[in-house]
Amino acid sequence: MKYTCITYRHCLLQIIFCLLIITTCFPQTLVLVRQISSTPAVAVSVDKYDRLITADKKGNITAYDTLGNALYSYSPAVVGDVSMLEAWRSMQILVFYRDLQQYVQLDRFLTPLPGYNQPVRLQTEEIGFARVMTLAYDDQLWIFDDTDFSLKKYNLQRQKVEMNSPLNLILKTQDYQITWIREYQNQLFVADRNSGILVFDNLGNYRKVLPFKGLNYFQFLGEELYFTDKETLYFFNIYSHSQRSIKLPVAAKFAILVGRYLAIYTDKAGFLYSFK
Repeated sequence: MKYTCITYRHCLLQIIFCLLIITTCFPQTLVLVRQISSTPAVAVSVDKYDRLITADKKGNITAYDTLGNALYSYSPAVVGDVSMLEAWRSMQILVFYRDLQQYVQLDRFLTPLPGYNQPVRLQTEEIGFARVMTLAYDDQLWIFDDTDFSLKKYNLQRQKVEMNSPLNLILKTQDYQITWIREYQNQLFVADRNSGILVFDNLGNYRKVLPFKGLNYFQFLGEELYFTDKETLYFFNIYSHSQRSIKLPVAAKFAILVGRYLAIYTDKAGFLYSFK
């Protein structure tokens, strides 16, 4: 009888603990903390220190702390539309200008790294037109090339393509619309608005497609990939395939987790919300 009582209490404590975890990890109510910006963002990212990095229509890059206070800024000498912004490496922030076919790398203070005082053009005939690009874990670049419809890995030091994976057997070339790319946990995720999120291994071999169409942007939190659709933030576990969602107070162009907060950018401004 004593053993049964102890077991019951132990199980009850486990249930309470699990409920506390669920409450902590899956908050549903968002409370407005402040307005971050009075202008919209064209690209957003967050670094390992939970600092929000944004780009505006004029190409200006701004870093914010977790409370939405501006810390640093970068204004390029040549104005171009920022197509991709990746800060997850923290010490190596990538800014890509698709229309110029140029990119620049900044440090955590948004100061150009050596060799990047001016945006750099992709110096190789092996790349026709880079649609999207992202940093790889080995300090190289993953690039989707529109010209020959392929996924390429570009060595920054040698300025040479070291890996080339044709995609014409995976996608119908007339139907694709590649919008985003990101390497995460030894996998490469490529968003195609028409077919979903294509998943490759870190050698560029195609593995599968996740059925999330119409996306321009996604991010990661632990084992989850997350993205917005109008007024909802969706989470998808890339291993268990479990899903959850959070209702947003406004229709979001971007929604990105910044520490214990959620930054939401609409077509007009940027806001910071806390979870309750």
